[in-house]
Amino acid sequence: MKGTNPFFNDLMDVAFEEYPELKEKVRILRKSTVRVSMTGSGPTLFALFDRREAAESLEMEVRESWEGWSAWVVRQYHCGG
Repeated sequence: MKGTNPFFNDLMDVAFEEYPELKEKVRILRKSTVRVSMTGSGPTLFALFDRREAAESLEMEVRESWEGWSAWVVRQYHCGG
């Protein structure tokens, strides 16, 4: 879906080659939501959720069982038109 997917990041495949654990983390995140991507060249992964409760549940899982990782639930902010 290159070009049509606003969450597509060309650098994800490169990052996955260098850091295979990222690919596994994305796979785990996609069990909760299909909208997962990486910011720029990394190192941040993000996931969008329809329900805050689902986001908070995954946040707790990451904080409790993903050693060395952090997670935050934030609200999307719309600015302008």
